[in-house]
Amino acid sequence: MIDYYTLAFAPLFVIQILLLSHFFPKRLVMALERNGRLSQDHKVLIRKFLLLNKMNLWVGFLVMALVLSVSDSLSVRMTLLTIGLYFLLQVLPVIISRRMLDDASPGRNVDRADATIFGFVSPSAIGIAVLLFLAFLIKSLIDWDGGFGPQLLKMAVFVGVNGYLAYTLISLLGKMGKSSGEERLKLIYFLSKASPLFVYLSIGISLYYFGKMLIFNYGMEGLRPIMMSIALTMVGTAMFAILKPLEASEGDD
Repeated sequence: MIDYYTLAFAPLFVIQILLLSHFFPKRLVMALERNGRLSQDHKVLIRKFLLLNKMNLWVGFLVMALVLSVSDSLSVRMTLLTIGLYFLLQVLPVIISRRMLDDASPGRNVDRADATIFGFVSPSAIGIAVLLFLAFLIKSLIDWDGGFGPQLLKMAVFVGVNGYLAYTLISLLGKMGKSSGEERLKLIYFLSKASPLFVYLSIGISLYYFGKMLIFNYGMEGLRPIMMSIALTMVGTAMFAILKPLEASEGDD
């Protein structure tokens, strides 16, 4: 018999399948065709890109059917592994889209006068990311038993991932400040897309860790696949938002 957790997971997984393997890829291709300078080679790549995503769409429904059919015997860890592997399959076609974007983007219509971190991301979003990071770190330190076991490892991973995101973003901002000309434009263009991803990814990681803490405290292991599907859908949404080319200005050649 299918439990309530599986019934709640199923529609969320369907949303992940449809958004990341159908809706967002089609929107990306439409943006490229509208804004880009597509050669015949690019059109071949687009057909392959759409074909791979169509295959992923049907594979996703097959995976969901299998998970539902063996939900009684499938462990939570195996469900999480299945969701994670399928997500990797969903983002695989993006390798093709990167070449299309690099070749076909019509220009970089970015406001150079507002090329600061607060021009890329709202101060409130940055404040929320920092507060959530500190809140979870302080809560973890309070609960830490002083040993070198799983608690310390969890804190190390949490701090390490957030620290890497912060270090990368700060390094790129510093590099942008020292650069000029075409290199500066490229960095501004990249940061205008990547900065929101880094900040919202940090917020998502903190919320995920808080959710895991509540799940373990209240014995709700069945919620983990639901949380993972939501988190991966958010990551995929942010990824496609970065990949989508900026609108070309009228002055672009």
